[in-house]
Amino acid sequence: MFFALGTVGDWQGWWEEWGFLGNLVASATAFSFGLPTALLTVQPRAERRQEEQQETKARAAVAENLTRLHIQIGALLEMQRNLRQLLGEDSASSNPCAAFR
Repeated sequence: MFFALGTVGDWQGWWEEWGFLGNLVASATAFSFGLPTALLTVQPRAERRQEEQQETKARAAVAENLTRLHIQIGALLEMQRNLRQLLGEDSASSNPCAAFR
């Protein structure tokens, strides 16, 4: 709409005495083209970046949980060794579940 108004106004010579009004129409025209273009290009990039950040956070959480699990497994194996020593069983057994039977 602004493009047509500016074109007709320029053709009819409306803007010769009204430079400021011509600038307003030109700015509105640029805005009417620029905003949709920006939304079509910037929004998908922002969404992609947000998804990448969520993936990074999820990977960090998984790595942290695996580290905690590793620590807990180590503690359980230490408790198993201590229990075997208390019970007088052979601590060289390769079956970690044997002590809990």
